[in-house]
Amino acid sequence: MNDDYLQDLMIRFAYNSTALNGNAATEEETRSILLSEYISKPIALRELYEILNYKDLMKFLEAHQEEEIKAQTIIEINRIITENLDSNQNLTNNEKAKLEKWAADLTWRLKFCTSDEERFKVLIEQHAEFKKLNVFDSENDSTGRALLLLSCMHDKIPPIIFEKYQEERYELAMENQDIEELCILAAEGKKKEKKRLAEYDEEYQIDVKLLKTLSDELEEAHSTFYQDEVLEDEYGQNRAFLDSVKTKRDQEQIKFRVRDYKEHCQDISKDRCAARTNRTRYDDYDEGRHL
Repeated sequence: MNDDYLQDLMIRFAYNSTALNGNAATEEETRSILLSEYISKPIALRELYEILNYKDLMKFLEAHQEEEIKAQTIIEINRIITENLDSNQNLTNNEKAKLEKWAADLTWRLKFCTSDEERFKVLIEQHAEFKKLNVFDSENDSTGRALLLLSCMHDKIPPIIFEKYQEERYELAMENQDIEELCILAAEGKKKEKKRLAEYDEEYQIDVKLLKTLSDELEEAHSTFYQDEVLEDEYGQNRAFLDSVKTKRDQEQIKFRVRDYKEHCQDISKDRCAARTNRTRYDDYDEGRHL
């Protein structure tokens, strides 16, 4: 998963998960809070913290996506989600044991899956099972959705996000432990997520040969034409940008930047030639005047 997709995922997951808990912020407001730390209208402090906590949550999920989920993983996820929300995490030994068993069951069941479809169903069943544990003082459902996302990342399958528009059906299915309905709801999101992933993957399919050609053109112009301070600075910026190209948008941008740089080099060269020509004519005139 590339960085742009993960940022988009963070925003959408934060919006939908907090909205399912009753947070009134829109998706655009959630985006603004997470990316710009800007609030366009008054918002309850609790709702603000609920959203901001997802920035640290995504960092944690990315950092631990290769690891098997343990009880301590679950506890840490809940701690991050409930930061600044006056939540109590004083779990009893029995509650910790429940978390250990849930995590062990998840790992054991996934080990015997032979297809993404089997993994998908196991993750949904474990998500429903987690609700029954209800071990935390608050944000049990949010923690369960974060565990579902982490499990998808760990097993390299498209993320499962239950969305705000599914709220009534989702809550009823979770309450009734209706696995079939939960699978239907998750499949709706899974289909959209596959398409979104494909769009981001396509955006990152850059033309290596084209970049090599642009690099050669940049270096040729730099070595062929006189470089004043402005051109040297432009060359340096283009060289750095070319070396960091990751997306098709970057690729299109550097095409125009290299073209502009070559034109600037040619313009400066023409100006220098014209200046030399004028200087020669002036010198010839001046010499003839003194004969």
